[in-house]
Amino acid sequence: MCIHTFSPANLLPDGSKPAPITAIVQSHVADIVGVGFSSGIVTIHDIRADERILYVKLDGGAISAIAFRTDGQELLATSNITGNIALWDLNQKGRLSHIIRGAHDGPVASIQWIPNQPVLVSSGEDNSVKVNLFDAPVYGFSDLAISNGCLIRRICRHDSSNFAQDITPRLI
Repeated sequence: MCIHTFSPANLLPDGSKPAPITAIVQSHVADIVGVGFSSGIVTIHDIRADERILYVKLDGGAISAIAFRTDGQELLATSNITGNIALWDLNQKGRLSHIIRGAHDGPVASIQWIPNQPVLVSSGEDNSVKVNLFDAPVYGFSDLAISNGCLIRRICRHDSSNFAQDITPRLI
């Protein structure tokens, strides 16, 4: 049974080549979904009005997962098959706020914000689970990971171009 279908023309930006859907997620806001494509494009779509709200593009391959932050910060997290995770500021029309290059050694399988917390959990085909704690001002974060049975905390800060800059991991 099909309740409703959407025109691909309404999902992808104008002039985009058709691409298979690789991820879809419901937002915490009623009637809003995120749709990821093999082209790296993610569309935020209002399913009630059948209108595209905005789109973003993460270079490097197909979108593997999408997650909406739920603690009052309007951020969208997307991941791809090359192991990167990107954060998009939805209050700034989808401006790229942060990218975690090589968040996983291989495709990211899943990302999820802990409800009402500044915590993003990701898992990858590298058989690891990583927890990113966004406790620093202006989207800075700490990265907690389990590696060889040890908990590692990597502190990440922004450089002048608003991209994450890794500092050497330390055990906590």
